[in-house]
Order: sequence, then structure tokens, then C-alpha cells
Amino acid sequence: MAAIVATMAFMLGAMFAAAHRKPELADDTLKQKADFMDAYPGAMLRFDHEDKVQIASRLAFDLFGLKNRDLGKTDVDSLFAGDETASQKLKDLVQATRENQETLAASFELVDTDAPDGVSSLELNLVPGKDGAVYAFVADCTEKAVKIRELENAIESADKHASEKTLFFAGVSHELRTPLNAIIGFSDMMRSRLFGPLPGKYAEYADLIHNSGQHMLDLIGDVLDLSKIEAGKYELHIDEFDAADVVRSSIKMVRPSADAAQLEIVTMIEDEPDLLVEADRKAVRQILLNLLSNAIKFTPKGGRISVTAKAVGDQLDITVEDTGTGIRPSELKHLGTPYSQAENANTIDARGSGLGLSLVKTLIDLHNGDFAISSHPGVGTKVEFKLPRRHNT
Repeated sequence: MAAIVATMAFMLGAMFAAAHRKPELADDTLKQKADFMDAYPGAMLRFDHEDKVQIASRLAFDLFGLKNRDLGKTDVDSLFAGDETASQKLKDLVQATRENQETLAASFELVDTDAPDGVSSLELNLVPGKDGAVYAFVADCTEKAVKIRELENAIESADKHASEKTLFFAGVSHELRTPLNAIIGFSDMMRSRLFGPLPGKYAEYADLIHNSGQHMLDLIGDVLDLSKIEAGKYELHIDEFDAADVVRSSIKMVRPSADAAQLEIVTMIEDEPDLLVEADRKAVRQILLNLLSNAIKFTPKGGRISVTAKAVGDQLDITVEDTGTGIRPSELKHLGTPYSQAENANTIDARGSGLGLSLVKTLIDLHNGDFAISSHPGVGTKVEFKLPRRHNT
């Protein structure tokens, strides 16, 4: 009984409010439509066949500065008073909606000194009604437009900073490579005793200078390559080659470092038939050298590194697995992010820049390949990557 009384009270209140809010609307049907409009969460108007504002919701009254006495007198093109372009655009849209009997949508940006950026943004949906009437559903999107512009400005600023950073890295990398090449070249001459024998300590120093210079050159190469990739200037040079040859040559390049660390490298290459692949030979070698160098770096003396290469369907599958220190599960998700290193990087003498795996992952992505890494602390790490054997342009 209480619920029925409450419902009746609400209905009487709504009828009383509607009757006093729009006294000019003598027609009961129009009153009902006005009440319906007020239930719409946005602004809503109804234009009659003469393009007059016949009914408007409360929000429409506030948005367009309408009064009850304006109903039936205000033309559609006077809603945007002071902006002839917007007024004509709205009038044309209303007429097109009526003539074509189809729903149309449009957005308007109007000068508004009270708006945050001095501009109000409105979105309108026009729906044809009966007897030439057209309904306008209006949403004030000013705040949303301001947020979008702020977001676009932030993205533009971030892109600019990223571009400047990339150019800086590229410039610095080129500047550093020239003196480093000279250092490596002269230290190599000293190591080879080209101009005569060296005292024992000096020969040792020459080895240290050469190795350190080569390490720095490799790091700079990684920085330069990543800078090119970020700038969109890194180009793959695709040709067909035997991946088995690249795997063997890469292992041969790191073999001295593995021997010095007393590590065993075991290879399992299924090259019958040949592991032919269409890819960037230099990039594939770079991927392998980075993975092999990491394996050597993080595997203690007496450890083992296994390298497998095989064809699996239309993909080249290469795996590098070691018996090294391993990586915690919580750190795995960060690997492949530039300048990010696992905690085990702190346990070795020759720390890197954290760019190796990031470069590896990026080069694999450029080939539309797949990259996966699994690891267990104290057991070792396994890195597997797959590349399409046929390059799709």
C-alpha cells in the first residue's frame, strides 16, 4: 500500500512539474514528448516541418540558452547565433535528414570564452520523425575534446623527445666508433708484435685494451642499431642463405671466449636438407652472437652451452641453452626491455648495457618471428627463437 501511494505521489509530482515548466505547450502530446526528452541523459530538441524548435529538454534549454517563450519561434539556424558557418551546417543537416529520411551525425566546434580552450565541442545525431519533424540528440563533448587534445599533445611531445634521443644516440655512437677503431687497431698491432717484442706486462695490457675496446664497440653497435630501429631507419637486407653456416660461423667467433671460460659448446644442427632461409644474414648472426655471448657470460666454469638448429615446418627453429646461473621468474618479464638486466648481471665482472636481449627481440620481431625464454635459478636458461623460412614482403 505504501509503495502504491509513493508511486502515485511521484506521478502527480511529475505531472505538476511538467505542467508548470512548459505552460506554452498546450498540446498534451507535446507535453508527453517533452517529459520523455527530459529522461534523455543529453540535450534533445525537436524541430517541426518549418525548422522551428518545437520542444526541448531541460539540458537543451541550458545548453542553447532557450526560454519557454522561444518554443515554436526559434529557427534551427539561430541556435548557433554568431557562427554563420555552424548555423548553415546545422540547417542543411536537418533538411537532409528530413528529405532523405535517414539518421545523420555531425560534430561542431564553437567559439566559447567560458570553455577551457575557448572552444565548445558538440556531437549531434539527427533522427527523422513523423510529419517532417527532426529530432536532435546533442552531447556536449567539450571536456572529452580537451582531454583528447591534451593526450595528443603529450604523445606529440613524447615522440619528439624519443626522436631527439634517437638522433643523439646515433650521433654519439658514430663519434665514439672512430677513436675506438683506432684503439682496437693499434692494440691489435701491439698484440701481434708487428714492430717487435713487448715486455710481458705490456703485452698483457695490450690484450686488455683490445678486449675492452672491442667490448665497447659491440655495445655502441647495439645502441646504434636500436636507435636506427626506433627511428624507423633500420632496413632488413633479405637474401637466401644456409642458416647452418651462420650458426657454425657464430659459434666459431665466440669459441675463444668459451674456451677461456672453460665452457663446452655442443651443437646439434639438422642440415639435411639444407637449412635455407630468407632473412637478413647480418641480423641473424647478430641475434646468435648476442645469445651466445650472454650464455658464456652467465655460465660458470665447467658449464655447458647447447645450440640446436632445425627446420620445423615452414619455420627455422634455433635454441641456445646454458647451465648458467639462471633468472628468477619475476625478472623474466622485464628481459627484452632496453637497459633492463636481471639480478644475475650483478654477479659477473663484465656487465653489459642491458641492450642485448632487447636488440635480439626487436630483430626477431622485424622478421615476424617468435621469441621465448625460460629459466630456473641455479639450473640455467633456454632461449628459443623461430623465423619464417620464407620472407613475406
